[in-house]
Order: sequence, then C-alpha cells, then structure tokens
Amino acid sequence: MTPLYETDTTGAVGWRLFQLGTGDAATFHPLTAEADTLEVLLRLGEMPDSFGTLYAQLENDIAQKPDGYVLGVTSAVGGEGVSTVALHLARAAASKTFKRVGLLEMSLGEPVLAGRVGAETSPLTGAGAVSLIENADPTVPVLRLASDSDISLLPAGRLPQNPSRSARSPRVRDIIAAARDRFDLVILDLPAVVSDNAHPLCVYADGLAFVVRAGITPRTTVARAIERVGRHRVRGMVLNDTYSPVPPGLKKRLLAEA
Repeated sequence: MTPLYETDTTGAVGWRLFQLGTGDAATFHPLTAEADTLEVLLRLGEMPDSFGTLYAQLENDIAQKPDGYVLGVTSAVGGEGVSTVALHLARAAASKTFKRVGLLEMSLGEPVLAGRVGAETSPLTGAGAVSLIENADPTVPVLRLASDSDISLLPAGRLPQNPSRSARSPRVRDIIAAARDRFDLVILDLPAVVSDNAHPLCVYADGLAFVVRAGITPRTTVARAIERVGRHRVRGMVLNDTYSPVPPGLKKRLLAEA
C-alpha cells in the first residue's frame, strides 16, 4: 500500500490515506492517524448537467480559501434531497477540477450515502462519522469512489444515540478541521434547519448551499430558515425536482451549442 499523503498525529483527529482495492478493509483511526480507503462503485447514473453549473457558481467563493473550503448542504425542512445534492455536487467538483474532495455525512438522521454508493453491505456497516463523534468506535470507514477517484466519503454509519448531543460534540470540530487540512474541498451533508441540530453544525461551514424542493416548500418557510442560519452564509440555492419539457439529450446538445 502506497500512501497518497500523510499527516502528523499530534492533532485530535488525523489520517493517512491509502489507495486500496475493493477487497481490502477500509478503516479510519482518528487517534493513530491510520486510514485506508475502500474503493466502491457508484450506483448513480450520469450526473445531471445542472450540478456542474451549480459548482461553477460556487467556485469563486471556494477559490478564496485555498487552504480547504468547507461547504455545507442543508435545507429548510427534511425530505428536500440534501444528500443527493451533496453527492452530486461532490461529483461535479471532482470531475471538473483537480481538487481532492471529502464528503462527510453529518445529517445525524437515517444514513443514506453508503447505500447510494453501493457500500451498505460492506463489513464496515454501522461504523462511520456518528460512532467517531460518540467516541464509540476508534475505527470508521473512509470510502473512495472508483468512478470518481478524487472523492473520499466518510459515511454516517448509523443513527446517533443522542442527535442533539452529537451535533454539539467538540469531536465534530476536530473531524471537520482534519478534513479541511486533508482536502481542497469538504462538503458536509447537514440536517434540515427545522432540526435543533442544524445550527451547531452549520457554524463550521465557510458557506452553505440551500436545497429547496420545487413547488413544495413554502417560500416563507425557506426565508425563515435562511435567516436562522444567517443570510450571509448562504452561497447558493438549489431548486430540486424541477421539471423541464425538453428531453435531457436535446437539452444537453442545446447547452453545448449555446
């Protein structure tokens, strides 16, 4: 195993990342700075073009912080598609740039990202960011996407025992600081603002992408949520589940010719 990069072990959280095959174990040792990545196949289809456009709109802000930009993805209420947006945004950043992207599942709800990338049946099921926050497990998985090799995913693993306490744990700061140090771009999959757990996590982000389900979420609800997290933090809005009568193939060709 050849190290891709290394970090010292003096901090509360650190890791050494290796590129491994699909049969190898993926582990994250926060105290000894040993970390391996398990390569997994992405189950999603082609990335929608709109996410490339979204990343381009955020790119100027990201470029202002070359030492590691942390982008949180959240919404006013649950069920808006935040996890899907966070994953596609990570894919867009990795495919359009040379950035090392870290995707951290910090929603403190039902874990979904491991399943999205086809790793829900791995021997590491149950271990992840939550067990690391709760100090329940010193070894958690870091997954590398085979189809997007510049993306490393730290899945939630499981539901937290006490979401409110987990959101306010000092370990969250340590985990995000370590990720900021190791990646050019860190994307956080965050809880909805309606949850009491969103604000303590949002403060660690340099900027927020706000997801809104088209035609469903009331405008006043979205406005209140934005004020709650701080309008100055919101760098972009994502209108999810919009319908276009133009077939995807034709739309792609028209965009290319524009």
